[in-house]
Amino acid sequence: MTQLQLYHKIRSLVWRKYLSESIENIESEIIDYMRERNCTTIVIAGFSVKLFGENLVLEKLPFINLNQLEFDFSEK
Repeated sequence: MTQLQLYHKIRSLVWRKYLSESIENIESEIIDYMRERNCTTIVIAGFSVKLFGENLVLEKLPFINLNQLEFDFSEK
């Protein structure tokens, strides 16, 4: 491994540790938001967020193109 590769790996590690530390804060803010509104499920901007006790379950919803109609021209 070169010095430059080592440097990039160290920077990557520092950045990932920083991101992992902020996850708990973000999750608690989302949980607080959902509890304030007495809801267990939120659908927002292509994601479904469900609250089970203290755990959040995130699901990316399928993309639906609303700007273009699709036609099936195949012969049946």
